[in-house]
Amino acid sequence: MSKIYQDNPCPCGSEKRYKSCCGKNVIEFPTISISEEAAMFQNELLKYTLERYETEILDLAFQYPLFDFKDVEEEPILVETHDTYMQYMLTWAVFNLPIAKGQTIFEEFYRKKSSKIVRKKMKNLIQSWRGATPKLYLLKTIYSDRVVIEDILGRTEYELQREYEKEMVEENSLLLGMLLDMGSGMDFLGDPISFPAAGTVKLVKEFQDELEEHLEDGGEYEDFYQIDFPYILERLLLRMVGDIELPDITQFEWSSEKELQVAILIQEYMRKDDCSIDMIMTAIVIWKSYCEKESPSIRKPEVYAASIDYLVQSALLDMSAPSQKEIADKYEISTATVSKLYKKIGDTLYAELEGLVMTEEMDYEY
Repeated sequence: MSKIYQDNPCPCGSEKRYKSCCGKNVIEFPTISISEEAAMFQNELLKYTLERYETEILDLAFQYPLFDFKDVEEEPILVETHDTYMQYMLTWAVFNLPIAKGQTIFEEFYRKKSSKIVRKKMKNLIQSWRGATPKLYLLKTIYSDRVVIEDILGRTEYELQREYEKEMVEENSLLLGMLLDMGSGMDFLGDPISFPAAGTVKLVKEFQDELEEHLEDGGEYEDFYQIDFPYILERLLLRMVGDIELPDITQFEWSSEKELQVAILIQEYMRKDDCSIDMIMTAIVIWKSYCEKESPSIRKPEVYAASIDYLVQSALLDMSAPSQKEIADKYEISTATVSKLYKKIGDTLYAELEGLVMTEEMDYEY
């Protein structure tokens, strides 16, 4: 029997075209596999996102302080890290943020495409991606044709049909990526970020402790990644570029040794807290400006360092900033001392702080 084409006369004798008669009730099943169709859907979703929502994604990405990206071209490692940051902010946003008129971009795109998806199994597969987030996985075992990984917080184990060169990754290293059901098994959306095994134990313990606090505060497991992912990503990427040195602040012009001691404390303690390079330098600039205006008489450098630390973090991080007590405990001084001095400094530098909150560019050169 020969194939009936859509524009041929309908064989029922109605004198209509086949596509407008009996043909319109015929379902043509796809010949490609479920995994191939899933990959095509992902590619179309990415294209749709970049065409419709690139500006919104860029605006979102720069709401979270990571690096001073205007100078990334000067450091190849920063260029690579910047690209990774943008890629994962996009991935997280597409599935988790109501950017598209109260819906996620994924939900909007699926609604537009669902009528063209024939197989029920394919629809169920794609719907399983709803609310997916990038997560941290422990790379437990590497075989020649597959790897075994484990979600470090959920303790769920997965076997992926992936080939890795053992020179590129190592067992007990960490992978950051978004796992999705692809029909033929679970796999990452794109290539995951790999972190060396050297710091795995400490890093896993940190995140497990933070998850425990999150759950005790009434949060849920999925919320931990969905809400806090930008800050998780920032901390992980900062570890990747940990060898990048901050500017040598001893070369700046300080009026006294005490002023320099305060600057060194700011840099040291904020770096221990995994504050971004950009945030640390902002704190140094704020301190330098205050010294030039007030020429403070400094008895205990920790008091001034703690006040600047709290002032900058509360201005940049808002609700997620550490409390005055947490800052005071870090510098081993009283909360009342921090509260009194930070207000005094804030009043003196009102214009600078107002510009900081409005994310105006600050010049770090002296």
